[in-house]
Amino acid sequence: MRLIDQAADLSGFQNLREAYETALHWAAHQQAQAPQDNPEQQGNTTDSTDGAGPTVTLSKHGPAASPAADRSDAASPGSASTVFQQLIGACYHLLSQPQGAALPAWIDTLRAALADPALISLIARHSFEHMLVDFLANGWRPGKEKLLAAAAEVFNWEHDHRHLPQFGASGAIVQRAIDERDIFLRQPPADLEIDRKIIERLRSGTDPTPRQLNDDMAYLERMLGRFPHLMALSIDGDAVARWREIFAANGGVLKEIKTAGAHHTTAEPSFGFAPWGLVIMLLFTMLRACGTH
Repeated sequence: MRLIDQAADLSGFQNLREAYETALHWAAHQQAQAPQDNPEQQGNTTDSTDGAGPTVTLSKHGPAASPAADRSDAASPGSASTVFQQLIGACYHLLSQPQGAALPAWIDTLRAALADPALISLIARHSFEHMLVDFLANGWRPGKEKLLAAAAEVFNWEHDHRHLPQFGASGAIVQRAIDERDIFLRQPPADLEIDRKIIERLRSGTDPTPRQLNDDMAYLERMLGRFPHLMALSIDGDAVARWREIFAANGGVLKEIKTAGAHHTTAEPSFGFAPWGLVIMLLFTMLRACGTH
């Protein structure tokens, strides 16, 4: 998979991915059919594709993992887990840079992880991708929105909608977030700018003023209603709850603002007259010109 440039040869990449997924299913079938040498250990064996993955926190305090991250079996998820931990460490380094580094740096970091020799096995590579999907689906952490965008690019998740569902509930959550991200980025420029400013304020960690809340709450509720899965990965739910508490404490009615937010939109620019008015004026001018000859 590393030898094919998906941007230059998309059809070749798609064919290889289909072969890759077929091989994974066949390997899983063969493993299921193999006899257990030690029945006493059967209950302790961890399936590399169970979706649990290592418990990892991506934050500015560095990555932290549970002992589950060190598990391994015949399918070598331990190798995938090691590479995944290294990826999280690299993401922590990117977060320490000004503005959290640009998206191309996150893409390069993920591609470097996939180039690790430990992921040469199809099973290990699949396990690594499953860990990444589970991590992305498990709520917001600083930098997750960039890691999501990088993964969607590297794994071609935006265009191959058949791939993520194999990862169960986590895959469905990530797929919906990617679909919503596409719609989010296609908003009118004015709406997109407002939403991005609100996200920035939510991430700042400072409480907004009552006046700022009066201006922002309808837009925030609109954004949460339109893009629930994307926002779950992009902003801190505790910060949203804090904004709502402050809004209510200052006399705001949350139910009313949620209803207003569902239909809220930015004002369209006014030019003083409708386009058809200009057409009528031009026709009138032409008729007057004809009447003078």
